[in-house]
Amino acid sequence: MTDGPTLRQRQALGNLFEELSEELPNHCKNYFWEDFESWNIIRDSTISGYDYYYELKHLPDYPKRKIVCSALRSWNKHHDLLVLRQIICSLIYLKICGPTEYFFMQYIYNFLEYFSSVCDDNQSIEIEQNMFRQNMFTMRFWKDTKHSDSHGIIQFQMSKMKEEQRIAIVPWFNLIVKKIGVITTDNNSIDRIVKNEFIPLLTNEFVKQLCPWISSDLRFGYGKSQLDTGIVIMLSSMEYVDCYGVMGFLTLTESQVDMINPFPGAKLRKIGRSQLDRSLTGVSYVLSMQQSFFLIFDSDFSGTAVVQKTYWGDETDSIYNMIKAGAIQGKRYPGSDGFFIYTPQAGHLLVEKQVLEGEKCISVSRECIL
Repeated sequence: MTDGPTLRQRQALGNLFEELSEELPNHCKNYFWEDFESWNIIRDSTISGYDYYYELKHLPDYPKRKIVCSALRSWNKHHDLLVLRQIICSLIYLKICGPTEYFFMQYIYNFLEYFSSVCDDNQSIEIEQNMFRQNMFTMRFWKDTKHSDSHGIIQFQMSKMKEEQRIAIVPWFNLIVKKIGVITTDNNSIDRIVKNEFIPLLTNEFVKQLCPWISSDLRFGYGKSQLDTGIVIMLSSMEYVDCYGVMGFLTLTESQVDMINPFPGAKLRKIGRSQLDRSLTGVSYVLSMQQSFFLIFDSDFSGTAVVQKTYWGDETDSIYNMIKAGAIQGKRYPGSDGFFIYTPQAGHLLVEKQVLEGEKCISVSRECIL
């Protein structure tokens, strides 16, 4: 993307900004368009669903990081926690992030929500991006909308692109006091504050409620900042794997699938349900005019989905070939032309291209039920 975004990228980003803008209040509907004006983003494109997801997923690191930063700064336009949460969920669902951005966005939201009660009005809270060090953000909790004095700040920093993935979060002591009352700053007190107040924020990956197929992990440590201004929380060894394009809803129960509302403008609708045999239940879902699913849940496996058949319309062959690039060499299933892949959550999966009732679909089955 050194010479600017391609035509398809500009089309995909146009559709993305249209979806994100649906969540914004009327007074800032043009926020993303204005923030990316130099990219010549295309409005109202006719890019296919497959190309839309593909182009966004395969954007280079820099535009993904820039979109994430823009989304976080949008808070200063709308000051709405629900809007910010939905935007973050949309970006992660569409894979517009790496491990660092995945955790960073959710931590920004979690700490913002937790400390927002120190202010009378969300309009008094700002998220500033450092002009010279764009991987640094400061969250300011002003005492009023005149911004003359503050309750305190939280500093956030994520590693630069291509560096070892790290995040630092520094809530200042004066802000912590405003939230929980008088504290001491000895090591035992800091231990209690982190364990009781901050660990719940660091372990709340709320996006997994909508994208339970995500697998993630990290390490963290903490201590007093060098200038004794606050508590430094360091996060590293971040892992993030999004298995949606491969395993979809496998390993989820029917009730978990029913709760999924993937992103703005897309609603997963259940359109049919049937008992296939003693333990197997088939359920049909529709996501869009182009994409529908047939899931088989097995009561012998705690009622989780063991088979998923996805109908992609004209894009079925392209998606099948894309998934095939990750096939396990030498592993086959007798009588099948398909191939095996591996995911951390569901184990080995048999992927096959099938024609059911005249329509092509991609069938993915857990090896444990073959």
